Amino acid sequence: MTFTTIDAQAGLTAAYTGSGTSISGFTGDWTLKINVYSYTPPSGATTASPFRFEFDDTVTTFASAYLAGPTVSFAGAFTSSADQVKAFRKQDFPDLRMGISGAQLRLVLSDIPSGASVSYRAWIES
Repeated sequence: MTFTTIDAQAGLTAAYTGSGTSISGFTGDWTLKINVYSYTPPSGATTASPFRFEFDDTVTTFASAYLAGPTVSFAGAFTSSADQVKAFRKQDFPDLRMGISGAQLRLVLSDIPSGASVSYRAWIES
């Protein structure tokens, strides 16, 4: 099995857009994973304070054209001893442009509450 890093960030406190990773070589089976290993809700939060990640793909450039892929929301506080992992398999996202010439994938932290902090890593297993 091969592991290809998509993104890894620690302590993000605002929306963030990762850089593109080539996915043109993924022609067989694959699993896309994201692991949130630390999340601190805003101080004094009385609700779960959800936050959202989105994987985007492109075959040109992200500035001119991209498609949203898997999207996932998390809520609640996490620590390294109680982390969260979500997996997305090829059969669940057949239109994700893996294996297409020039294709790239990026991860976007599209929503995070003000005052919150999140640490995560994302990768492809193939």
